[in-house]
Amino acid sequence: MRRRLFNKNIFFYAIAWLTVFGFNQPIFAQRLDSLRINLETAVAFSNRDYLPLWIVSNRFGKLEDQSPNGYFLAGMHSPYAGNKDWDFAWGADYLVNTEFSESRIHQGYAKVKYKIVELSAGWMERTVGVHRPELSTGSFGISRNARPLPSVILSIPEYTPVPFTKGYLEFRGHWGHGWFEEDRHISDAWLHEKSFYLQGKGKSFPMKAYIGLVHFAQWAGTRPNGRELDDSLADYWRVITGQSGRNPNVGVDFVNALGNHLGTIDFGFEFPLSNTTLAFYHQEPFEDKLGITRHHFYDQLSGLSWQREKSKFIQEVLYEFVYTKHQGGPGIPDPPPGTDWSDRAPNYGYRYGGRDDYYNNFLYQSGWNFYNRSIGTPLFINSQRAEKMGLDVPNYGEGFISNRISTHHLAVLGNYKKTEFKIFATYSRHFGTYAGLNGGRFEWGSMESDFNQKEYFFYQPKSQSSLLLETTRPFLPNRQLQTSLSLAFDFGNLYSSFGMLFKIRWNIHPFATGNLSKSD
Repeated sequence: MRRRLFNKNIFFYAIAWLTVFGFNQPIFAQRLDSLRINLETAVAFSNRDYLPLWIVSNRFGKLEDQSPNGYFLAGMHSPYAGNKDWDFAWGADYLVNTEFSESRIHQGYAKVKYKIVELSAGWMERTVGVHRPELSTGSFGISRNARPLPSVILSIPEYTPVPFTKGYLEFRGHWGHGWFEEDRHISDAWLHEKSFYLQGKGKSFPMKAYIGLVHFAQWAGTRPNGRELDDSLADYWRVITGQSGRNPNVGVDFVNALGNHLGTIDFGFEFPLSNTTLAFYHQEPFEDKLGITRHHFYDQLSGLSWQREKSKFIQEVLYEFVYTKHQGGPGIPDPPPGTDWSDRAPNYGYRYGGRDDYYNNFLYQSGWNFYNRSIGTPLFINSQRAEKMGLDVPNYGEGFISNRISTHHLAVLGNYKKTEFKIFATYSRHFGTYAGLNGGRFEWGSMESDFNQKEYFFYQPKSQSSLLLETTRPFLPNRQLQTSLSLAFDFGNLYSSFGMLFKIRWNIHPFATGNLSKSD
């Protein structure tokens, strides 16, 4: 077996090095002062064998998709001390589910920062892609939905002035490598990720506007037959730049860009007023180079947020629209062998390069999932959740059986008599996949007289609504103890269910000597 480019041991060495580095810093006493111990327990149940959407989703995979379900989590975290040059942070959470059948490291990370540059390693709760993570349905890239994926990341996390622009232009970005789990169709696959954002702002005019590009790629790993996929340094360069493999004639996994690619084009603005802020964000997903250069303003995640500072009741209102029905159009992705791209006759007049099939891939058939949970938006239905719901949907080697959706999402965040509340109202229409409509991604069953398209589960779009009311009540000084109660109700053409989640969280600062902020 050949030596792989990214040995997983390097990942653990990075965590160990960062941890040793941090504990050798002279600011150790300050770290004791800010050290936080957190204990958290939760239990969830519903009237079905699975939990409603907003009970199980966007909680970093702490809950399993079954009822009843729960967990106990214990952790310890030491944040940055606020030094201008070298600084260090670390944290760890250990989770045990209520059946004691599974225990795992939920978070375990170390970070070191030198001025504007940060190096981090470990399992970290994080999101990638600009959105409102507390109220959003979830980023197309990395949302709060799946458990943390082990990664090593080099980044400039905060917006930093571009030289010679007098502070009118700022940038940030990151470069990372991650490891997928072993138990999937392509075992031990790797994740490449990177982003770059530019932000413009005025000194006399308060508005900020940004634009960014985010790129992910699943690559390498071992196929079910034991064959190891390309993982050399040259292959890494091909993945980074979106190039094809070395020999297109070897097999299907070398025909197009090496690996399974996904990305987003992000842009938006933030406009602060006297005591309110109006923010708009827009993400456009893409799966290939054609998706970057065309099909804009079709598929999108767009959000408009109104935030009010120091409000005693409504603090934020968010409307979000998610549309992924287009996916480059209904045409097949590539011309048939011996056919030119300009010859659209075999494609029934449509342009080639369609049916992007978000989060799915013919080779990486587990899709954009991590431990059976969507890494990005939870609105797409993956095959595991479809099986739990008893949906009779044909699967063409796909991780997701419905990724063509149209969704309206309204979220409200507020506070009433020291009780915080969050309300979600989400309405979605599911159109399945192009593969399901045609009997395969490269087939044209919808045009064939002997193909009964009406038998397809999503031939008639399925509507689904999901409601959530979540209340959180803090107790003790500095919000050290919090209790949360969540009620959720799903109903529509897919399923109906009612569920409840009760959670208690206790934050302890054993060595604190000063006043702690509310965020602590």
